[in-house]
Amino acid sequence: MSDGFKIIIILISFILIQLIPIYLTGLSLSKKKFNKSREDGVCIPQYIPFASILSDNTISTGEYMEFCIKNQQMKFMDVFVQPFRIMIDFLGGIGFNFVSIVQDINLSMGVLDLNITELQKQFIDQFKNQISSIQTIIIEYSNILSTSFGQIVQIEKRVNDVINGTTNGLSQLVASADNKFVLTK
Repeated sequence: MSDGFKIIIILISFILIQLIPIYLTGLSLSKKKFNKSREDGVCIPQYIPFASILSDNTISTGEYMEFCIKNQQMKFMDVFVQPFRIMIDFLGGIGFNFVSIVQDINLSMGVLDLNITELQKQFIDQFKNQISSIQTIIIEYSNILSTSFGQIVQIEKRVNDVINGTTNGLSQLVASADNKFVLTK
């Protein structure tokens, strides 16, 4: 095994030694925040794709998504019901016919059901868009990493040529650093 390759392996080892504790610390903090939010009955949409990992398989991703949708529906329900409460108080104070009020409330509840279904659909669409953007970012980073790895292999090859005494490798290394100077044999 060449010295250049050994150096690269050592550098990668040191980088991994530094990154693994950072990753594990972030994961444990995310687990604590996720479990605390579930205990408080609060949904954090960013954790939906990782629910089974963060909960140690006590809840599936689908179950957490249903929990989030129900949570959002309850929040929106309060917002939608408030105008109906005001209308009922106002109309009851004036003394309108109780049957017409009930019919109006019945019609309003039908509209409310349609609005909640639309909100649920919008929430799911937004979630799908977020997942799609995360996939795009991951693909871009994997392309960048594969390109970088190819460049590292080329540099390693040139350094190995220099170490082995090949002047052709030295001239390529110098030429890549500064295109003005080219060494010949």
